[in-house]
Amino acid sequence: MEFTNVDRKVSSDEVSAVEAELNLTFPKALRSLFLEHNGGEPEPYVFQEEGLYTVVNETLPLVSEERGTAVRSYQLLVLEREIVGKNFFPFAVDAGGDYFFVDCEMPNASVYFYRSDRPENPLLNLNLSLEEFWECLQPEE
Repeated sequence: MEFTNVDRKVSSDEVSAVEAELNLTFPKALRSLFLEHNGGEPEPYVFQEEGLYTVVNETLPLVSEERGTAVRSYQLLVLEREIVGKNFFPFAVDAGGDYFFVDCEMPNASVYFYRSDRPENPLLNLNLSLEEFWECLQPEE
């Protein structure tokens, strides 16, 4: 998995500070994502499975001076709008502005996709760990 247009490196202490501030513990795979690729565009980036076709437009940086961050998205979507439970942390966004979340209560970092066009049941469990999610991405055909 390659990531382009990544933001500045973050330290383990910065990740820990965010976890403490938000009262969350990131699963190992999510913590690693931020430490290794703080934001960026994955390649490949197409997710297609069981009737869902979307792209990972970008992963959200945990912290950034120039871009919208995963922390700000969490504050807006989870704490203010309460679209999902407090255990869900956004890590990526698709081209239509919908979000991919990790369940921080699951050690395997279970991935969910929030579909704003389905108000009756917007949160779709992809039944994948974060590591499996990256392996499922395909190049655009």
